Amino acid sequence: MRLLTHNLLACHAKACQTTSNNFPLLLQNVQLELIEAEPNETFIKGFLPKLDWPALVKTARSLGDTSLPDQGPDPSKPFEDEELTKELHRVLLEIHVVEGQMVCPNCQHIYQIRSGIPNMLLAEHEIGNPVDVDVRLEGEDARKQVEIKMDKASKEKCPIYFDGESVKGSVSVRVRDGKKLVHEGIKIEFVGSIEMFYDRGNHYEFLSLVQELASPGEMRAAQNFDFEFKNVEKQYESYNGINVKLRYYIRVTISRRLTDVVKERDIWVHSYRMPPDSNNAIKMEVGIEDCLHIEFEYNKSKYHLKDVIVGKIYFLLVRIKIKHMELSIIRRETTGAAPNQYNESETITKFEIMDGAPVRGETIPIRLFLGGFELTPTFRDVNKKFSTRYYLNLVLIDEENRRYFKQQEITVFRIPEN
Repeated sequence: MRLLTHNLLACHAKACQTTSNNFPLLLQNVQLELIEAEPNETFIKGFLPKLDWPALVKTARSLGDTSLPDQGPDPSKPFEDEELTKELHRVLLEIHVVEGQMVCPNCQHIYQIRSGIPNMLLAEHEIGNPVDVDVRLEGEDARKQVEIKMDKASKEKCPIYFDGESVKGSVSVRVRDGKKLVHEGIKIEFVGSIEMFYDRGNHYEFLSLVQELASPGEMRAAQNFDFEFKNVEKQYESYNGINVKLRYYIRVTISRRLTDVVKERDIWVHSYRMPPDSNNAIKMEVGIEDCLHIEFEYNKSKYHLKDVIVGKIYFLLVRIKIKHMELSIIRRETTGAAPNQYNESETITKFEIMDGAPVRGETIPIRLFLGGFELTPTFRDVNKKFSTRYYLNLVLIDEENRRYFKQQEITVFRIPEN
């Protein structure tokens, strides 16, 4: 399948007929082949008005091709860019998707690509899924649950697991309406993956365990299958960020001749860390020569998620009219690697610790309880894919609304709850 063909395909499920979110279909688990084609400048120029440029650029970049610019040619002007014509010819006509899947970004339906042919004929939402698949985890009702935002509109409760714990349970497969299910085997996987939201075509699986539940055959009645993944090493904590998600999940796949039936069930992983042996206080001086000189001190540099930040601000020299002072916690998420690195910062909380002009020698106390905020531990270079760091940001605002600030990184870690 050429990317030219992919640019014309959209999900045709009933749930997607009234939305534009069914396009472009997201490519995943693809096998590519480059096949040279005769240059056809006339065809490329003729196809341009029908081309969805943003969709093509998004798809090409999901496959690692960054040759096309963000902005396409102006359709109201003659197209004479020879270099861009060559790149379009290569991307549209020479990149072939031999095997893989296309996922609808709206309803998550999976279309298979086999031997270069996309199967758009069989959509579960159109003809009905012949089976119901349910995954039950042993003892999940007794486990602590965490509510996770899965997308813009839905949340899901996930049971919490820890590193080294076994994951066991059962899979129920029920055939609908007395139909029979002909399948080519049923398997279950325990997967740990990192998903980059700007790179939806690529999921990086750092953990994959597989068990066969059933050999190829027919099913006419409901069946239950037990499974157990023993003492699973879960080296990273689950994370749901701005640009990246680290998730662990159970995936059941019923292989079929045309379209597989896939059911996923997420779990959430917490990782405990022992309190550090050394935890030095933070003490720094900052100022503007002959105008402002302050000293701030925090009692520690490393805090657990339910800890209290205790500190003081000393005013050693004040020659500017300060209106008020704020302290905020900033989470900075870094994904990817240079030159394709993305940084996102969000303010977790911000509060005023002083209102009015301070005088020389004045001391402002700080006491900030972390337990009331949705923090995660600090993550550093997780699987060489992303980092999440926390900073205390001290901001002073003068009467002319000029802002003076100083950031200091802190380390956040998780300890066992009592």
